[in-house]
Amino acid sequence: MKQIQLFGSGVSSKSLIVTDQRRVNCYYEKRDDGEKGKIAVFGTPNYNLFANLPSIVRGWWVFKNNIVAVAGSGAYTISALGVVTSIGTLQTSAGLVSMVDNGVLLFIVDGTKCYGWDGTTFTSPITDANIPNGATTVAYNDTFFICETPSVNGQYAVSPSFYTVGTAWNALAIGNASSNPDPLLAVDTDHGFLIPWGSSSIEFHQDVGTSPLPYTPIVSATQQVGLAAKFSRAKFDNTMAFLGTNLQGGYSVYKLFGFQPFVISSRDIDAYLVNFSTVSDATAISYMWDGHAFYLLTFPSAGRSFLYDGTTNVWSEQQSGTGLIGRYVGNLAIVFNGQVYISDYSNGNIYQLSDQVFTDNGNACMRLIQTRHIHDGGNMMAIDEVFLDLETGVGLQSGQGSNPQIMVSVSKDGGRTFGNERLMSIGMVGQYKGPRATLRRFGAARDFVFRFRMTDPVKFAVTYGAAVQRGLGK
Repeated sequence: MKQIQLFGSGVSSKSLIVTDQRRVNCYYEKRDDGEKGKIAVFGTPNYNLFANLPSIVRGWWVFKNNIVAVAGSGAYTISALGVVTSIGTLQTSAGLVSMVDNGVLLFIVDGTKCYGWDGTTFTSPITDANIPNGATTVAYNDTFFICETPSVNGQYAVSPSFYTVGTAWNALAIGNASSNPDPLLAVDTDHGFLIPWGSSSIEFHQDVGTSPLPYTPIVSATQQVGLAAKFSRAKFDNTMAFLGTNLQGGYSVYKLFGFQPFVISSRDIDAYLVNFSTVSDATAISYMWDGHAFYLLTFPSAGRSFLYDGTTNVWSEQQSGTGLIGRYVGNLAIVFNGQVYISDYSNGNIYQLSDQVFTDNGNACMRLIQTRHIHDGGNMMAIDEVFLDLETGVGLQSGQGSNPQIMVSVSKDGGRTFGNERLMSIGMVGQYKGPRATLRRFGAARDFVFRFRMTDPVKFAVTYGAAVQRGLGK
């Protein structure tokens, strides 16, 4: 008999007979010493309610020892204890906003007007003939605020140094991303450089100290890759990641290495992207967890969320609820006082991520692993046994999870359909020595794909999984 390792790194996409692998709400950790296996699987963090705002969070920033959030038309501070205080009102009530501070002033843009808050006074809006009203993104670099000016193609505006409300913007402090005639969608700063993002190009500008415009393009650094979704940009793993497109068409997820954009999406993920009817509404969040750099890309129109682990370079899915297909509830993320918080895309809830709870704000969370194709070169084969080596004895004292179960189903038609689920016990509280998570009698086929699914609110940690095969010949 032979043991066949179950787990791979593919993602089910364009052809199920090529790969039907899935990982939902879990991530890989490579074990260099291979103590029990080369890969361990852990559940992604769950979350508890931290604070609640009157409507969906449109944007936020940490300033003056508080989270400052825009929800609906209101601006609020949120303390470390989750206390919410109103500080001002915007002239819009929907759409994502961008904000950044210079140490003295928090500068906010909402696609219509610009706003400021210095910790005491909320200015709504800032009135200045040369301020870039209509901007949807704002960046800060070398004492300057920078915003795109949508009314002029390829143009961005630069604030006075150490800007405070009441200081006039200079009408001549105007830069241009002019290597290509594409629209300027957003601005960012990274590693000291200003990044104007176009729809088909990326430029890098540097501060050379001139006045009134301090920035000039680094012409040789211009890239022929454009931004496919304005709010897919995220600081990630000491650089930036984003959903992009090139002149040849199609979409990929990229990560900047210096001035160079490198594709980090797999061909399986790219196959999803090309078939989504809308990608321009994609949003991204990023955070570090347990030594893993995560980039989470959500497609609201498609109702899907994909999680990239920059530590292992493995993609998986993340979602809320217990359905087989869905999107993740998190819309925005922020780090505050060493904790990671996410906002709900459907209401004003703000959650704190935790690996000490195993529900999503009290609601069940599903972990799912769908395996590689198990086959023997097209020959008929029998699977005598499937087992998981995972953390046992993690059951709760009472209620759901007191006798936690893994639900197992199998496909024998290339991953197209799955049979009825069977239950595999992983042990009540304290049962560290068993029962062994094993199921037998799966019959014979030319191809097997196994699906393991858990919704019990307990710890999920798998160190190894295998199928025990007996060959039957042709």
